[in-house]
Amino acid sequence: MVVRRLQGRFPLATSTVEGLDEPAGLFAAWDGAHGVWIIDAARCAAAPGTVFRFRADERPLPAQLIGPSTHTLSVADAVEIGRALGGLPRFVVVHAIVGRDFSRGEGLDPDVAAAARGVAATVRAEVARWAARYAAACTTATGHDA
Repeated sequence: MVVRRLQGRFPLATSTVEGLDEPAGLFAAWDGAHGVWIIDAARCAAAPGTVFRFRADERPLPAQLIGPSTHTLSVADAVEIGRALGGLPRFVVVHAIVGRDFSRGEGLDPDVAAAARGVAATVRAEVARWAARYAAACTTATGHDA
């Protein structure tokens, strides 16, 4: 839901990937990227719709937030494998939205849907700010536009 709200709303050199069946697919998705935003559902004791934001390039994701996963690897596992192999992008932000019901079905809980809309707006603003700073840094470092 969040990625669909973001498609087509980023600078030209930005892409979106939705619905990876396994977090291991992150390795290919972030290959060559300088900045990455990951949005995922979280299982924890916090209220459904609670949003956690982490800079995964700076430190490991908290294990207590991740909880049991339906995937072979969790997002935290994929991030740490990427870090260990030296393939983690320079800037990685994870937005985790606490879910209520993880069974198959239609639609999202209203609290989770509202959080997803908020995360989409936040990510759009973060990417725009980051892209402007990144382009300015590249221009300064090389004397050419990024």
